[in-house]
Amino acid sequence: LNMGSRERTVWAFLLGAALAAMGFFVARGATFHSSEAQAGSDFRKTKEEAMLLASERLRAQDWSGAEDLYSKAVGCAPEDWATWDGRALARMGIGNYSGALDDFSRAISLNNTTANLHDHHGVAMAKLCRFQEAVSDFSTAISISPSVGGYHFHRAQALEHCGDLNAAQSDYEKAIEMINPTDFMRQVAIQ
Repeated sequence: LNMGSRERTVWAFLLGAALAAMGFFVARGATFHSSEAQAGSDFRKTKEEAMLLASERLRAQDWSGAEDLYSKAVGCAPEDWATWDGRALARMGIGNYSGALDDFSRAISLNNTTANLHDHHGVAMAKLCRFQEAVSDFSTAISISPSVGGYHFHRAQALEHCGDLNAAQSDYEKAIEMINPTDFMRQVAIQ
């Protein structure tokens, strides 16, 4: 895929944003069972601790360490989509795209209304050169959250691989229009 410097910069930003989004998943996981009795079982505490440590490992790009900890969280709370998504992201970092695809699929089966899950699933599909299926995943993400430039950017890449250059160009343009330059530069400065 031939990308200009602007597209590469957008891609780098989107990857950073995906990793930063893990803070959301950890926060969600930490409060997911807050309505349960305050006694706080060791079972939930173990999951929360694993999620927090796994998120730290993911941000440090310790993919294997993150995968191990997310696997522990999955074992503690297999009904929590965020644990599956976290482990899948770690598996993407390792290069285990088939394993990531399975985990993203499981996360989607638990929560099919979160656009990020469909986007992540599409990225795994694209890594496995399943571009038509990736286009479908990115389109689903866009239908849920149409104003996220990253989803348009990912779909543009997949469309380019499918040979639909006009549609790819349209999505690249939408992605560039949707990314706020101030937020983009702030994100780059943090990384």
